[in-house]
Amino acid sequence: MKYYIYKHIDPFTGECVYVGQGSGGRAWVCSGARSEEHSKWMSDLLSLGITPDKWVEIVDSNTSKKEVQKIEHNLIHKLEPKFNKNQRVIQTKVSKDEYLEMVKLRQLGKTYKQISEELGWSLMCVHHHLNGKTIHE
Repeated sequence: MKYYIYKHIDPFTGECVYVGQGSGGRAWVCSGARSEEHSKWMSDLLSLGITPDKWVEIVDSNTSKKEVQKIEHNLIHKLEPKFNKNQRVIQTKVSKDEYLEMVKLRQLGKTYKQISEELGWSLMCVHHHLNGKTIHE
């Protein structure tokens, strides 16, 4: 199955308010696994007669699950959409600088185990941070 990355763009401000991944019609669905605030935003737009085709933007398509997770993670970090923050934050004691050090070490070819030993974090902590499971405020 192929996946895509999408953004929800505020049609009034042009601001990206959500970044997600999906397949099929996920980007256009106004219910389901969305925060209450995000669902209300979508419902308000619909009540104004503004349909999803006006706020959904497909960023990348025909992509593997692993690749969309990386792209989604990077876009969330870059754009900081307001609806992603409430849904995706996992409590962490890892600072942004420590996270960036994890990324740097990984880019240098270090394994998760080597990174965890070098920085003093658990292997699972390093894995979660480097695979988009944790967002840094």
